[in-house]
Amino acid sequence: MTAERQTLAAHQLWEGCRDSTSVPLNRATLGSLGDGLFAGVVRPALTDHDRMRLTGCLEDTSVDRAHLTVVGIGDADADDD
Repeated sequence: MTAERQTLAAHQLWEGCRDSTSVPLNRATLGSLGDGLFAGVVRPALTDHDRMRLTGCLEDTSVDRAHLTVVGIGDADADDD
């Protein structure tokens, strides 16, 4: 799969799962880190339940010929802004 198609598939999955949480994800972005790795950023921070729902949606949802695995979840420190 080309890098362009990987990016399109990742964004399709991300957009499809933004409604899986109890709060609207109006400030949620997805960026490429290279080599088929993407980072999603959600503000404000999610509850544990919403993290579970978003992770489940991302890993269970599929786009033709694409599969996503969540490799890490964490909070940013206040002084990281």
